[in-house]
Amino acid sequence: MITIKKDPNLAIAEAETGVDWERLCNDIIAILRPEEDYYSGFRLDDYCEEKEYSVVKLLCDIDVRPTTKAIKAVSALTLWYEDADNACSKCGYEVMIDDSATTDDREADEDGSVTFVGRCPICQTITLINKPINQ
Repeated sequence: MITIKKDPNLAIAEAETGVDWERLCNDIIAILRPEEDYYSGFRLDDYCEEKEYSVVKLLCDIDVRPTTKAIKAVSALTLWYEDADNACSKCGYEVMIDDSATTDDREADEDGSVTFVGRCPICQTITLINKPINQ
């Protein structure tokens, strides 16, 4: 499910728009409806441009006065894929792990885990993922 990334940009947008962050996220997603996973990791201004929708119109649709600071703050928000077990640090999408060798075939780290290399199928970011042995 696509949502808005909960990061410092969201706090700034909340302060500049005067809208509670939860309502801001819900309203943005309800209006834009980014249903394809491909859009996770997109900045809101990039998504709006691709969909031929302006951030100014978005702010008006959620009853926020489109000041320069509010436009800048909302534009910097990031669409985020939620609920991934092994989330990509860039877009939140589920990272695909190269588990061609099982944990039984690998040597455990000092903490009893095994490190796998994964790649995000959306943004292609490479990620190292530690998994406990036999999980």
